[in-house]
Formats: sequence, structure tokens, C-alpha cells
Amino acid sequence: MKFEKTNPNPKKLTNDCVIRAISLALGQDWKTTYKDLCELGYNNYLMPNDKKNYMEYLKSKNCTKMSMPKKPNGRKYKVSEFADKFTTDDETFKNNNGYIVQICNHLTYIKQGTLYDTWNCGNKCVLNYWVV
Repeated sequence: MKFEKTNPNPKKLTNDCVIRAISLALGQDWKTTYKDLCELGYNNYLMPNDKKNYMEYLKSKNCTKMSMPKKPNGRKYKVSEFADKFTTDDETFKNNNGYIVQICNHLTYIKQGTLYDTWNCGNKCVLNYWVV
């Protein structure tokens, strides 16, 4: 897995991983993603980074939610293992726009074996993920 330190937030704020990951995955600027999530959250009485809110947003953008992948021995994949196995092995995976990956209290973005985030969370366990 490669790691590329990336922050689409022009003010470099923290606690906005949901907005950062989604904006990178969808190829949108940070402000557009933030505005869209705020409007949806306003209508749903939710904070923009609430899980119910961003899940609805991702669904509206035709992202497919996938369950937590597990190894043949039943153990969870780490982000680095997921990036190497699920994004580089198969042509199907190479031809999508990447993955938004959920770890504990964080979302990150992976495309073709590269993790794009403000910090390297490669050692954390993958929970769910969305195919973009």
C-alpha cells in the first residue's frame, strides 16, 4: 500500500474526515461536499458527518455499501491489507473510482492501492466500505 498525505480542506481543519474522504472519492471540492452534507443533514435533522446522513448521501451518489471483508481465517483486514488485496488484484477493482473505507471513528479513501488521507491509518481494521 502506498500512502499519499492529502487534505482537500483549504483551511486544513480537523474532524472533517467524512467530508474529506467523500470529496476525494467523488472528485468534488471540499466546500461542495460540505454544503451537500449540511443541506441533507438540515433536512434530516442530522449533523453533516452523522453516519445516517453520509450513508444516505453516498447512496444518492450511487456508491455501494459493502460489509466488512474478512480473511479466510475469519480475521479482519487492516486498511493496508485491504488496499493491497482489494484494489490491485482484480480488473474489476481497478476500474472503479476507489473505496471509502470506514474504520473506528474515521473514514478514509483508497484508490488503486493508494491511501489518501491526512494520516496513515493503514494499521487500523476495516469495518465497512463503499465502492465508488
